[in-house]
Amino acid sequence: MPIITISRGSASGGLLLARGLAVELGYESVSREDIIQDASKFGVSEALLQQAILKPFGFWDRLHHERRRYLAFMQAALCERAQGARIIYHGNAGHLLLAGVSHVLCVRLIAPMSYRIQRVVEDQGLSRDAAIRHIERMDRQREDWTRFLYGVNWLDPSLYDLTINLQTLAIEGAVSIVVAAAQRPEFQ
Repeated sequence: MPIITISRGSASGGLLLARGLAVELGYESVSREDIIQDASKFGVSEALLQQAILKPFGFWDRLHHERRRYLAFMQAALCERAQGARIIYHGNAGHLLLAGVSHVLCVRLIAPMSYRIQRVVEDQGLSRDAAIRHIERMDRQREDWTRFLYGVNWLDPSLYDLTINLQTLAIEGAVSIVVAAAQRPEFQ
């Protein structure tokens, strides 16, 4: 049984894809927030874990290893959740947190900026310009985060088994494609 990870830019439909896959495959949908909550059992507050994962990098982050320690907690919590389970992880760098696990299907979901802007405007009530700034800021943070912690560019297509573009394909079509890939023997 595969573990499915979904990597996406901000407001690119990752949660919708995860929900659709959960229904179709009967898997548990696991978010970054779920893993942060699980990781807090290691004695670190959820607030500190959230801050370590979401806060933009500064000068002192280059000198301290606190984020790497929190990352280890996140990785341990995700591995515990995935052990023997059927999960879809739609959070930060799941494909990198589970590197080396043979049955992980790594999916990259992309969507046109117009789709992303519309989602942020509807979900967060921001203006169009504020939505664009929000998306750009969040994507920059994800890029910085993966480059700092893993030394990779999160947009590198070689990090993914499957890339799906929502330019012309609806979420339902994306679900069908991922379900077909998840049933391949390579991911069992």
